[in-house]
Amino acid sequence: MSNKVYPVLIIPAYNPDRKLVELIVAHSELNIEQQCIVVNDGSSTESESIFRELEQLDCVVLHHPKNMGKGAALKTAMNYYLDHLTQGSCGVITADADGQHLLTDIIRLSMAFTQEPSSLHLGCREISKNDVPLRSRIGNTVTRYLFNLFTHNNLRDTQTGLRAIPIDLVRLLVTRKTERYEFEFEMFFVAKKYSFKIRQMPIETVYIDDNKGSHFNPLFDSLRIYFIFIRFCSISLISFIIDFTVFSLMLKVSGVAGFAVGVARMISAPFNFLMNKKVVFKADSTLFYSILFYGALATIIAFSSFKLMVFIHYLGVNIYLSKIVAEALIFLTNFVIQYYIVFDRRSSLAEAN
Repeated sequence: MSNKVYPVLIIPAYNPDRKLVELIVAHSELNIEQQCIVVNDGSSTESESIFRELEQLDCVVLHHPKNMGKGAALKTAMNYYLDHLTQGSCGVITADADGQHLLTDIIRLSMAFTQEPSSLHLGCREISKNDVPLRSRIGNTVTRYLFNLFTHNNLRDTQTGLRAIPIDLVRLLVTRKTERYEFEFEMFFVAKKYSFKIRQMPIETVYIDDNKGSHFNPLFDSLRIYFIFIRFCSISLISFIIDFTVFSLMLKVSGVAGFAVGVARMISAPFNFLMNKKVVFKADSTLFYSILFYGALATIIAFSSFKLMVFIHYLGVNIYLSKIVAEALIFLTNFVIQYYIVFDRRSSLAEAN
């Protein structure tokens, strides 16, 4: 087996125990040429001996002076990989340091990746099993539902840390601003945006001591993962209140629904644009680029909303309720378009190369 074919193994580690050493020892005994990068993400001094052992086992060990988060650790390793280990390489494979990923599954996913190195490969656990901790089942179910809803995919495990990532996707991921667990969730959106196929392989479901070794905080890290969507919902609600208030006033004054919709959108749209650019998506795209696409989107959304409102009203529904229903139906489509196109924080594939 050659390092020129096998993906480089990346393992982020924060206060790891002996399970990480045991994994690397077993890996080295296979006598395969698969380079391993371990990132010490600001671990305590008690873990120093473990990282020294890993260096003696020919691992590349990189160090963060303080804990920066799993996403930052993955990007540190990916940047090292891009700078030093890309010759003849097809990509990387990531695994967790807490013993959840068996060596046999790491090798199986590596082998599958070599057969199709242009796709993102996931090692998927059976989250529905009764022995999976409740917090893991809940978190995975919510993230899986949101991603599949937005992208029309059918991922079975959105929180798996065992992933084989093609080199072109690695180049895109190192430009991301996310630093912690949400980095792995954003990876799916980036892969979807740039048309990377996603392959899924079932792996052994391993939870040790009810997953107490995991540093994933089910409350705060889940909020980080969902925070873009939460911010979008909040701004959309405020924008809707402004839009609906102006619409109601203009409709009462003029009696013309089309005029009322137009004036309301002229007032609410600039507020929505600025808040989404600066607060929700924190976009780096140029103002001209964002205004161009947002203007086109706002025009289409306004027209669609008006036509849908008229249709619902035609069915006998009150005009004000018709507008509320129409806006709600268009809401998710609006989010996906703004995330992918209008406020695009991501570099193009050509730029990343």
